[in-house]
Order: sequence, then structure tokens, then C-alpha cells
Amino acid sequence: MSEDKGGERKRHQISTLKDFGVVDVGDFIADEEILRIFSRSAKHLIYEKHSGVSYSAIDTTIEQRASIAHLDQLLIQAKRKFKGVHGESLQSYKGTILTAIFCADEVVVKKAIDNFEGFIRETPSVKNVVERRDNYVVWISEFGVEHWIKKTSEVNSGVLSNFYS
Repeated sequence: MSEDKGGERKRHQISTLKDFGVVDVGDFIADEEILRIFSRSAKHLIYEKHSGVSYSAIDTTIEQRASIAHLDQLLIQAKRKFKGVHGESLQSYKGTILTAIFCADEVVVKKAIDNFEGFIRETPSVKNVVERRDNYVVWISEFGVEHWIKKTSEVNSGVLSNFYS
């Protein structure tokens, strides 16, 4: 992972980049700031921007393109099943799988994809999203009312006690 060096912020266009090694945290790609870099080489860049994990690559192989297409299909399936819930988990899986695709062998890629498929299969479907905020989401699944809180320190503990009661 890359750290912000506090230097000059560069603006890059994917279509003109020949070496992703020149891109750093804080730079802009297509007018979106790079918040974090998961993996980078001359031929690929896996990064996080405000809208989530993304990647760019030069000279991808047939196997890499097939794995990326499989990942895209799994993400579509997961978004439908979870109705936007578990977004951070999905982005984490996406970053891990993309890193495996560009930095590891086929065995590691298959294991990462299998883990993601297991998560999708084993996690209950979201029937209805009750409420969604930046810091939390409440939804109904086959197990009843469930929730996710991003920062429990920012939530009044009495409210949580009442909710669990």
C-alpha cells in the first residue's frame, strides 16, 4: 500500500499512461482522487477512489480478462442479492481479487474467487433495507432485523442497548 507523500498532485489520463509506476496517492485519474493504492506496477494499478476500488492495466492476458469478467459477474450478483448492504466487504473482495489477478498465479486467483463465491452463497439475502446512512445501515434478512455500524464510537450506547432489547 502506498502512503501519501504530500508532494505535487498530478492529473493522469488512463489513455495516455504508459507506466502506472508514476501514479501516487493524492494524484487524480479522470478527475477522481486516488485515496489508496493496493498494488502498482508499470503495467497495472489497483487503487481506491471515493466511489470504490478500481483498476487500470496495460497488456492484460486472456486469463486476466477472463478472471476480471468473472469478478464483474460476481459483483453484479452480490449487489442484487445484498441490495447495497455489505458494500465495504464487496470492495475488500474486489481489491483482493484484482491484486491476485495482477500479482499472483492462477491458484491464488481461484482461491480468492472461491472465497468470494462462498461469501455470496453463505451470506443471507437482504429482503429490505430499512435505513441507510453514512455511518450505519439497518436491513431485514431471513434472520430478521440486522445492522452494520461503521464506527460504534460515534453511536450513543443507550441507542444500541435499546435496539438490541
